Amino acid sequence: MWLAERDQFQVDFYLCPEAAMGHKLPEHLHVVQTKLAGRASQTEAEIPKGATIFQEAPYMVACDRADPFGSRYRAVEYAASRQPSVVKAFQKLCADGLETQEACLEQAAAVSQASEKSENSEDIAMVLARWQSNCQLPVPRASGIYKFHSFLQHSCAPNCAVGVLFSTGEVLVRALHTISAGEVLTRNYEREGFLQLTLSERRHLKVRGHAFAVGVSRTPKPPKWRSSAEPRNDVSKKVMASAGDQSYRNGVWKRNEKLVYLSNFLHMTLYTMCFGGIFDIFLYHLSQDQQVILENRITVGGTGRPPPIFEVNTYSNFELTFSIRPFEAVSYPSTSNCSSLYTCGTSILHITDGTGNGDCCQVGNRIPFAYFTNGTTKLQLSMDALGQNETLDRRSYDKLQHCAAPKELPLHQWSNIKLKASGVEHSKGQIEHSDGGMIMFINEEKVCEVPGTAYHTLPSRRAAMLFLGSLQSPPLRLQDQHLPAKVEIRNVKYGKPASNLFVGLANSAQGILSILLMYPIGWIGDKTNRYYLLRWNVLIAAISGVAMLAAVYTSNLLWLFIGICIFTWYQQTISSTIYACLADNVIGERRTRAGVNYKTFSALAMSFGPAIQLCVVFWGPKEQDAWSSSTFELLLLPGWLLLPMIGVAVTMMVPVGKELSEIPNTDDAHQCPRSPVRAKISEAWLEQSVCFSLKRRFVVALSVNVFFIATLLANGMTVRYFSLYFTQVLRFSPAQLCMLNAVCRLFIAAFAQLGKPLSVLLGRCNLALVLHIGSAIATLGIYGGGFFNPSVLCACACYLLRFACLHARDPVLYSITMDCVPQSQRSRWAALNSLRTLSFSASAVLGGFLADRHGYQFSFTVTIILLLACTIFMLPAILWFPRKEGEQAQASSDSLIEENEETPEAEVQAAPSRPL
Repeated sequence: MWLAERDQFQVDFYLCPEAAMGHKLPEHLHVVQTKLAGRASQTEAEIPKGATIFQEAPYMVACDRADPFGSRYRAVEYAASRQPSVVKAFQKLCADGLETQEACLEQAAAVSQASEKSENSEDIAMVLARWQSNCQLPVPRASGIYKFHSFLQHSCAPNCAVGVLFSTGEVLVRALHTISAGEVLTRNYEREGFLQLTLSERRHLKVRGHAFAVGVSRTPKPPKWRSSAEPRNDVSKKVMASAGDQSYRNGVWKRNEKLVYLSNFLHMTLYTMCFGGIFDIFLYHLSQDQQVILENRITVGGTGRPPPIFEVNTYSNFELTFSIRPFEAVSYPSTSNCSSLYTCGTSILHITDGTGNGDCCQVGNRIPFAYFTNGTTKLQLSMDALGQNETLDRRSYDKLQHCAAPKELPLHQWSNIKLKASGVEHSKGQIEHSDGGMIMFINEEKVCEVPGTAYHTLPSRRAAMLFLGSLQSPPLRLQDQHLPAKVEIRNVKYGKPASNLFVGLANSAQGILSILLMYPIGWIGDKTNRYYLLRWNVLIAAISGVAMLAAVYTSNLLWLFIGICIFTWYQQTISSTIYACLADNVIGERRTRAGVNYKTFSALAMSFGPAIQLCVVFWGPKEQDAWSSSTFELLLLPGWLLLPMIGVAVTMMVPVGKELSEIPNTDDAHQCPRSPVRAKISEAWLEQSVCFSLKRRFVVALSVNVFFIATLLANGMTVRYFSLYFTQVLRFSPAQLCMLNAVCRLFIAAFAQLGKPLSVLLGRCNLALVLHIGSAIATLGIYGGGFFNPSVLCACACYLLRFACLHARDPVLYSITMDCVPQSQRSRWAALNSLRTLSFSASAVLGGFLADRHGYQFSFTVTIILLLACTIFMLPAILWFPRKEGEQAQASSDSLIEENEETPEAEVQAAPSRPL
């Protein structure tokens, strides 16, 4: 009948003919139901020592070489539709209790995901557990199910010996001694050394391995192979170590995997809180050198004392912001001569250096002057210009250097005003004239502009005076001719134009340093004990934390850049090294899933951080829901409290790998099974030369990572500016921004779970490309690209989708890289993947320059164009790493099974123990 030659088992599974299922036990044997051990074979007649009790062939055989669990399930599934007698016999077998079934749940999940159908994992686990508990090895690299052999019970004093005829796959059961009538047939399920253990040791192993208890206390005489000079306790220890070694390894790997997830979760929470979107806004505000003149509201034009005079240092380029609420439109009396003097405006805010009369028209008198038109709340603006004619009267001056809002401000409502003087390089796309200009915004909408007046070259003033309402004398020599407007004013701030370029420089310093450190840190991770490297790295982070604490409290740029540089070393080290640690402790069949889990925990951490910040905003003082220095302190600094927890987590990891520890990593352990997806990737297929004599593994890995880096360069131009877009353009408060980021990361965590099933459906390279294009389209939806004007809700939804696509793409690219590159080079290649958490900020300076000059929308458009252009770098991977990932090559190269190292000397061999 036979299946195949011993070294050439070519089929996935084998089923015996239907007629063969009618074979019965010899007449002196029958199957009985026992109280403790289920169904068992029992003899009705005495069997002499050495007699052959029965001999039978398997009715199902599955290849255990590449995809053992899938082959076993496919054999049973095939039999269910074509050979019901086979399934009926299989269902009579026991599954060795719940422990064995639970142990098979993970393999069952892998089988279910690889299948095109949606089978229940628990049902698959029951099939695998039943097979696992009853299989025998008919030939090397295969496992078989036998109709009668499965009813042999375990005993520590067996009365039967089982051998296998490798030429036919049949099992041969013989009597070890005379078996009396009515006695149950038993055999030893374990290796021969198992019988040398004490009763308690045997019970421990059997309960752990097969989920039933050992009750026979009689131990037979030592076998002949054991030397009488060898102490029994040493033999016992060796057997126990051998039997429990794999279980211990699995425990270490699983524990390390969980610690990797925990370390990454804590690290990403720290990173999000201390260097996330809030940090970018902190850099943006820090670039302004902003002077907070007035925070609480003050009434102008009332009957009481006039408002205080504020001292302010002015700049050549500046932004003046304030909020105003008019409560009455002031009119000049009919007897006033303001029309002839051209002073009929009602004064709101006036900055002057006091030159001349302090009001007009020398350079420095109006830098700037904001007022209402007589009898209205229509806001107007006047501003000096370098080189202006200082002999002009007010009427001539206003014709040249004046602009007015087209509509009146509503009474009893707050309006946000921004007055900005700058050159084109800081205009954010709002000033079109090459000489710069003066522009006025009301509620973030540009309402008027005075172009071409060279405002970007205005001299700065030290100790200028800011008046709310009319000018006061003293300190000025003349009384102001303007009546004060009747308004309330708050949040008056003066500073340099906020610079996206400064944000880009800070992030680019981090990105460029990451590039310089990327390969050295990866090389160190490969050549040293990466687990100890992680522990020392926490001390580096502590130094960075001290520097950043000083930077946030003092707004000192030197401390800021010292902290950023030191943190970059820590960030690059933990990101690249912890990726390699994850690969060390996850078997091949779960590596893609582990990558998805890793990304999911990262997303959850990046949601947990903003959630903590949101709680600070909600439960803290009300003024914290505004972008002030105290808000930045409370939102940026608490994240450093997580650093000791990271230290504890990395310290608890156990080093694995032949060069680091007695415990091998998962690739060093040859007994680890491989998943269907993983098994398709043939080493021979990866070693093929495909392009200019370059091997497939190198071409694919290079293509994937060049694509990865190129897209990060493109994304780095804008990813650091999304928070600024939402706060500066859409006017999000701290609470709103924290809520958006928290929801975004939760959405990413949920979306990332689609990675594994979609990778099976589309292929990993195809899926990465689809997600990449999806992220580009979602970026367009955030701002409209000039095609449409999205609502705030639409912008937020596209923001969520953009990041979800990118975060789901990254683990797919990571798994392709780790599957292609040699194990000895993992840290070096993983270092490239670590750049993603830094958003490859080396290009942020270009994005900042474009945002300052042309606005955020323009830089977003450039990013989308570059993202679409980057798809060309992925084409080699798509071409030479197709959806089936070398499946045909694997089937061909694996048609011959490697010769078993322990070639049997005789046709009948002692039966190997059941695989656990």
